[in-house]
Amino acid sequence: MRVNEKEFHVHDLRYIIRSANENDAKNLSEVRLQIDGETENMDREKGEAYIDEFGFKHN
Repeated sequence: MRVNEKEFHVHDLRYIIRSANENDAKNLSEVRLQIDGETENMDREKGEAYIDEFGFKHN
């Protein structure tokens, strides 16, 4: 699903909501591994069903 880019300014910080692109793959892999198991909603143990940079680029 593609989303239209939208920009927000909150408390002197700039946020941009946009669809991920191929250049985001490495960061997405690192963030997903970091947050695994952190909340009830992330129903995986850390590293379970790991997706590396290559996996994010090709999904």
